[in-house]
Amino acid sequence: MFIKKIRTALIASILGLSLILGQGIACAQTWVLTVNTDGSNLNVRSGPGTNYSIIGKFANGTDVTWEDDDGKSSGDWAYVTGVSTNGKTISGYCYQWYLIHEN
Repeated sequence: MFIKKIRTALIASILGLSLILGQGIACAQTWVLTVNTDGSNLNVRSGPGTNYSIIGKFANGTDVTWEDDDGKSSGDWAYVTGVSTNGKTISGYCYQWYLIHEN
């Protein structure tokens, strides 16, 4: 009888703890965004700002992916991945005002 009560209390504690800890787990959302410039290419940079080097370019209309909980995006700069104008897949920073989400 005593062991049954301990087992029940232990199971209840584990379930309760899993509910509490489970609330702190966030799932990152991956978005597909489209480069939207005046027709020119969008610079992809090594860091979040114009003081970082250009590592490639995305053509206007290119789809890129962005994970909203990546820990890399900073301010107005999104860390994205896509196919550059030279055909290679690159990851880097783009100014987010040139990226749109189309439904």
